Amino acid sequence: MRFDIVTLFPDCFTSVLNSGLIGKALAKQIANVHFVNPRDFTTDKHRKVDDEPYGGGVGMLMKPGPIFSAVESLPTLQRREVIMMSPQGETINQPLLRELAGNYDQIVIICGHYEGVDERVLELVTREVSLGDFILTGGEIPSMALINGVVRLLPGTVGIAESLKLESFEEGLLDFPPIHPSRNLPRPQSTRCIIIRQPCSNCTVAIRATNCQNPQTSSRFISSMGRGEGEGE
Repeated sequence: MRFDIVTLFPDCFTSVLNSGLIGKALAKQIANVHFVNPRDFTTDKHRKVDDEPYGGGVGMLMKPGPIFSAVESLPTLQRREVIMMSPQGETINQPLLRELAGNYDQIVIICGHYEGVDERVLELVTREVSLGDFILTGGEIPSMALINGVVRLLPGTVGIAESLKLESFEEGLLDFPPIHPSRNLPRPQSTRCIIIRQPCSNCTVAIRATNCQNPQTSSRFISSMGRGEGEGE
């Protein structure tokens, strides 16, 4: 999988892409991330990428010319999607990430800034995507979320591929609450203890969190589908 990120600030991706599971996947060449800066395609001496919107208004727009040139400079693979991070786009969710991971060899992501991107840039775009109904300073953070979500679904990124089928949102539901099978759970300066009961025949784990000072009036029970072992305090 090849990612091409059109951004004015490529340096902000460094830490995220070099860390954890995603960093390991990139090191193994499961995916590759490339950056292209629209500022490199400006023609004026100030390398200006923004301008006032036609007809006036508050804020500045990213000019279309440098973005067109940046995208057109990229290689084109057969299965390619050109995404612009945009507030009017479809919200990132697990089905979208699965679609991108399974159907494309190249994903180009255009990161906007300032008041937005000139509308004519949509001629390049095959899909608009949003992180949610809120405003950020640019499209870099949403694009990091998209890259992370797609790369972890690629074969070889996660050690046990079966675990991807059992996690939250894969079947439209959340995963069950995780419980470590330790028998002893020391909790200094705490009045609570946690007791993990042996699961019954239908694999339901009953967890009781009890206030040790008043167990009759301060107990709660949580049941979740899962497996547990032993009993600890």
